[in-house]
Amino acid sequence: MGVYKSINAGENWNMANSGISNSQITTLVLDPMTPSTLYAGTSGEGIYKSVDGGLNWKAVNSELPNTISIKKITINPQWPKIIYMCTYGPSEKYKSGVYKSIDGGENWIYLGLGDIALSGLVIFPNTPSILYVGSEKGIYSLQQ
Repeated sequence: MGVYKSINAGENWNMANSGISNSQITTLVLDPMTPSTLYAGTSGEGIYKSVDGGLNWKAVNSELPNTISIKKITINPQWPKIIYMCTYGPSEKYKSGVYKSIDGGENWIYLGLGDIALSGLVIFPNTPSILYVGSEKGIYSLQQ
């Protein structure tokens, strides 16, 4: 449970969970322009952000319930403040589906695809305006 970090090519690992409760981490991604900024998606506790290489984490679930489960996170490689995530699990207020943040995870907007089981997100570096979403029914593209 949690995030582990190695500073010696994987020979030793230490917990890097300050600010994250004992949650199952489902996805972890780092900012391609600022590698000390990371995002961790959890199963049932939302999304967390670290700006110091994983030493400290804070929840970035504004406008989202803390109980939301994150399946996958991806970052726009040209504009890393643009982040996408797909979620799963029923919620009365928030559907499963694809969410977007344009401010580094501080605020989120719902983009759709909440009626199918999503399995992944991809942004290709040469076409960062198109988000590809994998699901049980095939691959979808969302133009942004």
